[in-house]
Amino acid sequence: MYSFSFSRAKKVFGGLTDGQKSFPNSHYLGPVAIAVIKGNGSALMSPFARAIRGDWRPAATEAMRPSVTTKECLLAAVLFAHLGTPVREKGIKHSRY
Repeated sequence: MYSFSFSRAKKVFGGLTDGQKSFPNSHYLGPVAIAVIKGNGSALMSPFARAIRGDWRPAATEAMRPSVTTKECLLAAVLFAHLGTPVREKGIKHSRY
């Protein structure tokens, strides 16, 4: 159980740094959205897979009822963004997390 939490936190942190590289002028919305998608991508992509299969249920999407892991990824992304994430392009090679 603990290994999943650490790998998810690493994915969220990596998504936040990727989001800051992709959207340099956005402080929260773009990087946090990319971090949540990267941290919990399988749950966010399952409605699209259901729609392709023809078993689409609009009430069962993550936007309407987010799961616990989506909420955890969102909280971690907001905390990492609020504490300040060093971007590798600015010359900071080692993070403090």
